[in-house]
Order: sequence, then structure tokens, then C-alpha cells
Amino acid sequence: MNKNKSRTIALNGILIALMIAMTCTMLVTGGMAFLPLVVLVVGSVIVGKWTALILGFTFGLISMVSAFIFPSPTAPIFQNPLVSILPRILIGVVAYGVYSLVEFVFKKCNAKREKALNEYLTKSISTSLGAIFAVFFNTLLVLAMIWIVFNGKQFGDINVNKAYILSLISINFVVEIIVTPALSVPVVFAVDKFLKRNQKQVVTDEDILALDERANDDLTCNTLDCANADSENIGFQKEAVSKDIDINNINNKNIINAMVVEEEQNIACEKDSLIVVEQNVEN
Repeated sequence: MNKNKSRTIALNGILIALMIAMTCTMLVTGGMAFLPLVVLVVGSVIVGKWTALILGFTFGLISMVSAFIFPSPTAPIFQNPLVSILPRILIGVVAYGVYSLVEFVFKKCNAKREKALNEYLTKSISTSLGAIFAVFFNTLLVLAMIWIVFNGKQFGDINVNKAYILSLISINFVVEIIVTPALSVPVVFAVDKFLKRNQKQVVTDEDILALDERANDDLTCNTLDCANADSENIGFQKEAVSKDIDINNINNKNIINAMVVEEEQNIACEKDSLIVVEQNVEN
């Protein structure tokens, strides 16, 4: 368990480093966020919800720091953590939640089918939907927070109003919602295959639950085994006692029979003696 936890921590560190690097690439991709979103989706699928939250926070934090370091017309907006950090944390929850929900639905369907659906197909669909919802909610939540926090305010030539909010939904959103799932699926399979091949499986939330259930099952089985063993021992003891009682009864009967026979022989001898004495008296 400790070894697996160490591997999980190491994998989280690698994903965080990738998230930092991919977030910085937004400076040269015109603000397109598909690369950091791919890292977030991969972390959500491979490791779990806590990694998704950490990666979402890292994504937002680097976005906010970049807004302070690299000036731009929208920098004052993204310097507010409610715009840069909070939505990115929430999209980590969304990505993991959608992926888990779709996987749960497929498991229920497989339970009712005679032949289970292809595992690669179901995981591809689950990962793709998680990525699509991550992109959609990233755009939706960021724009919603800009509207809530800065509606009616002026930043240089930028006047934050409904027209400005709608103008932010540009070609970036279209590219992100196409490219993010297209990259996330093969990357998830590649990372998963690499981890299995090198026996570097990480401890996910599902693994912890499975281990707890297995421990409870083992404890129950051990308890039942002990109870069955005690029952068997009691049965053996009963049989042994019954045999001892039967043997004792047989021995007692034999002794009594021997005593009766001996007594009969003594009586017969006494009768013979009396007959002899009577004959002598008559003579």
C-alpha cells in the first residue's frame, strides 16, 4: 500500500508539472486551453477526483499568476481568483463526475446484457464525454464569473457587458471542444497501458473502496470459517463422548454377565456338594 501511495504521489507530481507547462502554452496558442484540459481529464480518469481537484486548482493558479506577469487587455479580469481559479477547480469535479457517471451506466447495462460491451469502446465514450463537459463548463463558468464579478465595469477599452461576454465565445471554444476529447482518449489509453506494463498502478478512490470491501469479505469469511471449525470440533467431541459411553456400557454389561455366570457356577457347585453330602448320610 505504501509503495502504491508513493507511486500515486509521484504521478500527481508529474501531472502537476505537465499542467504548469501546458497552462503556460496558452500564452502562445492564443488563449486556447485544450492542452491543460487534456492533462486534467487524464488525471481524472487515471487517478481520481482528488487529483482532478488538484490539477484544476493548479490550472487556475497558473492562469492567475500569468495575468499578473504578462500584461494583456484581459489580464485584470483573470487576476481575480473567482474568475481564474474557482471555475477551474469546479471543472475538475465535472470531468471526474461525468466520466464516473457514464462508466456506472455502462456497468449497469453490461449487467443486463448477455455479452458485455467492449471495454475500450465504453472507456473511450466515458473519457470523451468527460472531456467535452470539461471544455463546456470551463467556458460557461469562466464567462459566468466574469459577468457576476465585473458586469458594467470598464478596463481600458474593454467594457464588460453582454456583448463583450458573447464576444469571448470565439473560435477557441470550437477548437477546444473538438481537440480536447480527440487528444484525451489516446493519451488516457497510452498512460494506462504504460502504468500496467511497468506495474506502476496507482491507488485510486475505487481501489481503496475495493480493498476495504475485500478486507471486510476476508474478515467475514474468517469468522465463518472459525464458526464452522468450532461446530465441527463440537460434533467430533459429541461423537467421541457417545462412543466412550457406548464402550463403557458394553464393558459394564460384560462384567455383569461374567458375574452372573460365575454366581451360577458357584450355585451349581454348592448343589453338587449338597447332593454328595446327602448320599453319604444315606449310606
